[in-house]
Order: sequence, then structure tokens, then C-alpha cells
Amino acid sequence: WQQLSDRRILVTHKLAELDEALRSATASSDGSEESEALKASSSALRQEASELDEAMRQRANEAAACDDALTSDLQAWLALQGQARDSHATLRAATSKVEEARARLWRERELRRSLRSAARALVAELTVLDEELGALEDAEEDIFDESSR
Repeated sequence: WQQLSDRRILVTHKLAELDEALRSATASSDGSEESEALKASSSALRQEASELDEAMRQRANEAAACDDALTSDLQAWLALQGQARDSHATLRAATSKVEEARARLWRERELRRSLRSAARALVAELTVLDEELGALEDAEEDIFDESSR
């Protein structure tokens, strides 16, 4: 783009110089070879200026298309970034819920262990009480048998 712009400025400057030289040549002589050569150079430079203008318009259109594509890509990237943020927040929430469930399961497991241990202790205590009751019943029978005699 910069090269086209620089070339266009140079062509415009040379065209102005040629136009001035053409006016001078036309004023001093009518239809000389120099005047015809200047007209031909001027025409060629005008054609080059027109081609440069067209090339610059095409480059401007290409730049606009690239800008549109970049804008579209940026919008898509921003949308993806938003989705990633949402997904990350969802993942954090799910991780938090998993951690809470894991902690709850751990507490429940510990409670079950504690209840089993308490149940074993109760069974042991009941066994001792049952044995003591059995011994008392035996003693009662012995006393009853002795008193019956």
C-alpha cells in the first residue's frame, strides 16, 4: 500500500511538472515535436495514475475484506472465550459439588464405622449381661433346689 501511495505521489508530481512544461511549450510554439512528446508523456502518466488509483482501490477493498474477516474472527474468538469462561465456571461449580459429596460420603462412612463399633460394643455388653443373667438364673435355681429340699 505504501509503495503504491508513494508511486502515486511521484506520478502526480511528475504529471504536474509535465503539464507545466506542456503549457510552456504550447505557449511558445504551436504543435512542435516537443509539445507532442510532452502530450504523449502526459497521457502515459495519466494512464499510470489511473492504474495506480485502481490498484489502490483494489488494495483498499482487500484491506476492508481482511478487516471484516479479522473482525469476524475476533467476534468468534470472544464468543469462544465467553463459552470457555462459562464452562470453567460450570466446572468449578461441579468440582465444588463433587468435593461436597465426597466430604459427605466420608462423614457417612465414618458414622457407619462409629455405629458398627458401637454396635459391637453393645453386643459385647449384651453378651456379658446375658452371661451374668445366665449365672444369676443358675444361682436362683440352685437356691430354689436347696430350699425345696
